Parts: sequence; structure tokens; C-alpha cells
Amino acid sequence: MKCPFCGSSDLRNKGLKGINRDKREFRCRECDKYFKVKVVKEEKVVLEVKETNVTGWRDLTQLAKEHQRIRKNLDFSQTTVNIKINTKEDGIVLLPIGDIHFGGEGVDYLAIEKLTDYIKENNVYIILMGDELDFFLSNFKNASALFQQLLNPEEQLVLIESWMNEIEPYLLACGWGNHTESRLESLLGVNLYGRMKSKICPYLDGMGKIRLEINKQLYEIVINHQGTGKSKYNPNHGAFDMARNKVDGDVFLSAHYHNAAFSNFIIREKPVVAIQTGTFNTSDKFSMRRYRFGEGDTSTPALFIYADKKRVLPFENVEDAVTFRNKKAL
Repeated sequence: MKCPFCGSSDLRNKGLKGINRDKREFRCRECDKYFKVKVVKEEKVVLEVKETNVTGWRDLTQLAKEHQRIRKNLDFSQTTVNIKINTKEDGIVLLPIGDIHFGGEGVDYLAIEKLTDYIKENNVYIILMGDELDFFLSNFKNASALFQQLLNPEEQLVLIESWMNEIEPYLLACGWGNHTESRLESLLGVNLYGRMKSKICPYLDGMGKIRLEINKQLYEIVINHQGTGKSKYNPNHGAFDMARNKVDGDVFLSAHYHNAAFSNFIIREKPVVAIQTGTFNTSDKFSMRRYRFGEGDTSTPALFIYADKKRVLPFENVEDAVTFRNKKAL
């Protein structure tokens, strides 16, 4: 017997089919099409041809691979970024900033204005750690948070794009946050805010690593908005947990909990510095109800990172780090 489509004799007998099991089905291995043979009597057969387009698993994996290629081209985020800074000074000042919450009622806007001017006047490099916007939407579980916003979501997006463009010369990278990105993803399935930020600076979607080379000194900076754990006794527990679980890095940065802190510790015979950023949303009632007593702290710790040797010094605030840098330059 031959295939009625291509004439091949390479057939696979699929067995008896039909209500009375009087049909025998075959698949052609050459053209991958099916046809049936109806057995009327032992001495007579009637050929029934049914043309079918068969989709196999290889076709679907080919489609999946094509989607992977397209989505990779569409992707705007990174897990690692390489940055090189050449300086004539002994090192640079690096300030991680998280949880600004632009648009919120309890935000210290005057402090943000002063810090922005200070960054530009004193050549301070910054990394944004997420939650730049308050961005409460109608699907949030607490309606009072939505009504307490001073700026609506559209106004907040315009504000942050303008602010990031102003500080762009000092902005090394930015990361994911659970306010704007997460809420847009839950509504639309698309991280439109992350795409906007990625047009201004490298965007790390989730946990990411910055390979920062200052002159010839290479530092690995690991950032993660929420860290990987929380302890009421140690604000940098999440950073310690990441370093302990063999995530290689010299500096670990986290945010989210609105409590500024820094720590030095040794992991696998290697010195590590961890920073937990503060917040500019100092009078956030939602946070005070859940995990914070009193107003939040805007004094996010900063780092002085040496250019002539492998060493990182944490400071309680950016002013102290700048003062140390300037004294070394004298």
C-alpha cells in the first residue's frame, strides 16, 4: 500500500478505527499525513482519503524558539551591567537611593530638592533602588493610600522621567521596585515603567549585578530591592543572606523597608559592605502601621570607593563621604 498524497510506502499502521472498527488508519512517515482504509469484506477495501495538517512537538518547539528570539530582542532589562569610570581622584562617592515615593502625601520634597542639587554640585554617583513613585492604583487593597496621593499616576510618571533626565550624568543604573513595576505588571502584564527607565540608564529587573571598574579596580555591586530576607534585629539581614549564599559581590544594596543601615562583614575570607537605603516618604502611615515606628530616615548611607586599591568605606550619609573624598584630594 502507498500513501495517496506522496506515493511513499513508508507507512505506519495506526490500528483499527471507527464505530464498528472497520477502518484501518495509516500515517505516512514521509509527508506526515494521515489516511484511512475501509475494510468492506476480506477481499475488498475502499480507500478513504482525509487530508490533515498535523502539528507535532517539533513544530511547537520551533515556534517557542522563535518567540524566544523575538522576546530577547524586545527585552530592555539586564541582569548584569558593566560600567567603567576614569577619575583623577583617589576614588568616587556612590549613593544608593531607594523608596523616594514621589507623589505621596508624606514625602519630604524639600529634602529631595536639596539632595538633587547636592549630587550635581559635588559629582556624586547614584544608583536608584526602586520605588521612586508612590503609584497606588485603584486595585490596591487600601483605598486610603490611593486618595492620599498628591499627584496622580500620570503626573508621577512625568515627574520621574524629568528628574531622571536631570541627574542622568550621575546615574549609573536603576533597579526594579514593587510599587510601580509590580502594579503595572499586575494590571497589564507589561513593565512599561521599567522600559521608560531603561531609556535613561541601565535597568536591572530584579536582582542584578553591576560590574563597576574605577580606573583599574573592579568592584561587583549586587542590588535587590527587597533583599532575600528580613530581620527586625538586623536591617541588612537580606544582604548578608545573599552574600552568605554564594552570590559573589563586594557591595550589597537593598531597599524596601525604609530603615537606613550599613554593615561591614567578612564572607568566605572576603570583606563585604552592605547598605539598606532609607526613604523620603517619612510620614508614610501604611509603613508605620506595619513595620516602622515613627518617621522614616532620609539619611541613606553612602560609599567611598577607592580607585587605587580594592577598598570600600561606608559612611552614615553622603555629606560625610564627600568630605572624606575632598580631604584626600588636598
